[in-house]
Amino acid sequence: MLRTTRLSELVDAAGVASQHETCMERGIDGTWCSMTGFERLFGLKGEARVRYKAGEYTVVSPGDFVTCAMTGRRIPLAELKYWNVEHQEAYVSAEVSLQRYTELRLKSR
Repeated sequence: MLRTTRLSELVDAAGVASQHETCMERGIDGTWCSMTGFERLFGLKGEARVRYKAGEYTVVSPGDFVTCAMTGRRIPLAELKYWNVEHQEAYVSAEVSLQRYTELRLKSR
């Protein structure tokens, strides 16, 4: 299972990142997400590459989640409901999708 942790928990006194962490990334919301080797070994595949179409999507490269274009949050593929075909972006909720639509609309004027 993915877990969220603070950067200070992953860095030792000398400022070196802990070696037991195999993958670490920082989301747009500022939280650090890490996946241990154990989690990778037993089923978690990481981020999927997806081709978004009207009313459906195709998984191009297998994975467990996609990342929201606005918030940086991970969206499990089973929970993916909102995306933009033209921009090939996924969104975590209808509210975030509307926010992005409005933002893109204002830029195009």
